[in-house]
Amino acid sequence: MPKKSGAPSSPRRHKAPADLTLPIQRRHTTDVIFMLLLVLSWIGMTVILAISIPKSNVDTILHPVDSLGNVCGITTGFEDLPYMAYADTAGNGVCVNECWTGASVTEAELRNTSPVPSPSSVLICKSDANLSLSIAALITTSSCLPLYNSFLALNRCLPTSPYDLLQLTSSIIGQPTPTSNTISSAYSVAEKFVSDIYVSVPIILGVGLGGSVVLSYLWIFGLRTGLVGVLTWVTLIGLPILLAVTGYSCYYLSGRTGDSEYIVEEWQQTAFLVTAIVLWVAAGLAVLLIIGIRKRVKLAVKTTRTAARALIDIPSMILLPFIQLIAFVIFLVVWGIYVGVVASTGEMTDDTIVLYNLTVDYTYYEYSDLAKQSFWFLLFCLLWTAQWMVCMGQITLSVAFSTWYFSVDKSKLPCSGIFSYLGTSLRYHTGTAAFGSLLVAIVQFVRAVLTYIQNRIESLANSPADSLFPYKSTARVLSGCCFCCLWCLEKAIKFINKNAFSQTAIFGSSFCKGCIDAFQLLSRNIVRVFALSFVSELIFVLTKVWVVSLASFGAYYALDSLYGDELYSIYGMCICVAALAWFVADLFTDVLEVGVACILQCFLCDEELYGVAGDHCPRDLMCFFKEVEADSHEEIRNSHYASRNDTDNEDEDDHKQKERRSSRGSQRPPAPVLSASEESEGYGCSVM
Repeated sequence: MPKKSGAPSSPRRHKAPADLTLPIQRRHTTDVIFMLLLVLSWIGMTVILAISIPKSNVDTILHPVDSLGNVCGITTGFEDLPYMAYADTAGNGVCVNECWTGASVTEAELRNTSPVPSPSSVLICKSDANLSLSIAALITTSSCLPLYNSFLALNRCLPTSPYDLLQLTSSIIGQPTPTSNTISSAYSVAEKFVSDIYVSVPIILGVGLGGSVVLSYLWIFGLRTGLVGVLTWVTLIGLPILLAVTGYSCYYLSGRTGDSEYIVEEWQQTAFLVTAIVLWVAAGLAVLLIIGIRKRVKLAVKTTRTAARALIDIPSMILLPFIQLIAFVIFLVVWGIYVGVVASTGEMTDDTIVLYNLTVDYTYYEYSDLAKQSFWFLLFCLLWTAQWMVCMGQITLSVAFSTWYFSVDKSKLPCSGIFSYLGTSLRYHTGTAAFGSLLVAIVQFVRAVLTYIQNRIESLANSPADSLFPYKSTARVLSGCCFCCLWCLEKAIKFINKNAFSQTAIFGSSFCKGCIDAFQLLSRNIVRVFALSFVSELIFVLTKVWVVSLASFGAYYALDSLYGDELYSIYGMCICVAALAWFVADLFTDVLEVGVACILQCFLCDEELYGVAGDHCPRDLMCFFKEVEADSHEEIRNSHYASRNDTDNEDEDDHKQKERRSSRGSQRPPAPVLSASEESEGYGCSVM
């Protein structure tokens, strides 16, 4: 016998005790062992730090080292020489007390100076340079560089015009002068860009951050209305039309409607014709698909609207991504200190390089075996911790959205409730977040290892034919396939995590149980999930386009009116504003994405557990419940007339169903309480 409430295509699978209150109130700590493993990884980082401190020499990392291995400003006798000026093109330098900021020497001055004075007034030379040689010989042997105008950065004297210095050096030693000014152009562009940033900071921050937040909230307010439905149906109807029109264009270009000037060869005509047929078939399939999922699209639209209402009712949820960002930056600073100390356990090593057909000695920093081996562990800890913070945010948002969904009086939820939900997640579900993040971190770590291997293969440019790596093209193809598979696996794991965390938020389940329950629940409603994914992705893309476009246009007019004459390029600053706007819009859509997935699971659990809309159900989804229930009653009536032999049994079952509904309905409050956003709008059941 078909069931009389809920979705006819979704048999009730969830079972729950009669006194169950959702979301679950009596939670227990889940997946503790994985949180302990994460803590042990942090302890392991600290142990590596403790081992590295006695062997470290942080000064070699924080301060420049000259060509003889002396640490500028630290080594005895060099305390008054804290900076390093480069003395050859290999990156070797000499410690100095200040950077030269005067005009660069000219080629004429270099040629007219003989012998070289000591200290030289036209050259920057290494400490062991033989000044009895000619200027050309000193530059040729990479003992000196022409004196250049410089600026101080990271205790190093960097040339103001690298291209001019390279050109002058090549001319002195008789080498071909570089024909491209790529270095000079890039440096000039960078200098202008930094200058524009300095001038435009108020507009970039005001419009790029503040304006984007306002635009994002306005868009979320719009989503609470019929805007979602209008955009969705316009896109759905426009998709097959666009495919059909594009197909006709290809058919026209094929020359079947007459002579076409675009057709040169016969294979082109065939290609256009085949493309047209494929597009027409795709348009037909799109029409059939839209007809098949039209009711599910209605649920997807209502779910997206409901998630937007929840975000407006608890606006503090948008603060969670910023809290995560601050926490990650703090951990990243600590992690950077750990890496810096471990990296400083190396030592200075002498080596040679060939420059201008001459062998030049130079000194470089060689990492110790401890640093090389510890780096991979530290990298894995960074990936795991970063993903753990992301998963904690998803669980916290899921707890917030599920609490909002199952609350009868949504207007009484505190606007700052996200902090209490964060406390709930930290108290009970840190282990579940550690479990899910571990899976993602493992995949990302494997990708990092493959990237390292690929780079090592690429560095073997002159490998002999009988070596292990002569087939670099094959290695590129294999690594590309591996990257593609790992990318797909990472996306799949993140999708599973997001839905498993929704089950954890609703029922307080562990990660594995949440994965199984979420998979079974979504597989029983696969068409609904597909429709929701399409609608939500469409809304997320439109949100970013809306925020980025308006913020960019606003920034353009503000920059043009306020700083038009002071900027080298307004468009470059507009790109900066667009990047910030995209970042803000992405934060909003990330929160909304978790909300949409969680609200859908709350609705499906509500439907399968009870089959009727409780007073906690949001208005949009309550309307959908009524529509589904009406469809179910229609099926029951049809089944009643088709099977007269089972009339008595059906009446008895119908009576029992009504008694159960009556008994459940008598326990509900007399009327549902609207949320603040619902009460202000005074809306009822809508068609979109």
